[in-house]
Amino acid sequence: LLAFLFTAPAVAQLPEGYRVSRQFGKPCRIDTLAFPWRVASSDTRFSSVVEHAVATWNAESLRLGLGQFFKFSQTPESAQLVIDWSGQDLPGDKAGGVFWDANLGYKRVLKVSMDGSHRVPQGNRAEILMQELGHVLGLGDSSEPSDIMYPIMRTRRLARVSRAGLSQRDKAAITWLYSQPEWVPI
Repeated sequence: LLAFLFTAPAVAQLPEGYRVSRQFGKPCRIDTLAFPWRVASSDTRFSSVVEHAVATWNAESLRLGLGQFFKFSQTPESAQLVIDWSGQDLPGDKAGGVFWDANLGYKRVLKVSMDGSHRVPQGNRAEILMQELGHVLGLGDSSEPSDIMYPIMRTRRLARVSRAGLSQRDKAAITWLYSQPEWVPI
């Protein structure tokens, strides 16, 4: 019995100050049988940003044994989710956003919109897209500024896309969300 206590895996917990998308009192997430979602960029100028954001989240999904969350698709026609870089539907103070339809009794992602015209370094642009893809996966906002899911862009300027990454709290939150036995599909 004593050996079991020391070898039992720790139960994942949602970090303090972290939210997840919920419906009917249950957390919302993508059904793992639907992975990988094919993602494309509407503007090839931002392909490296999309590829990095996809690769970063996929590293976590692979660590969790879920396969890939996303797969980068070369053409919008072959994608399930197209990252729209026109920013036309975004409020003036937002550089990115996820648009949802919740009228079907569950949440469904309509699109991810990014403002490609903002004067933002590519690394910060990657962080913004990573946050939006985190919302697509079911994560909500975090109250901790060092988390990718913090709703305000960091003042630290990241010129290189490769500098954008997830915090340990982001990793703990996605682990918690995708280990829940009861959930509502996105």
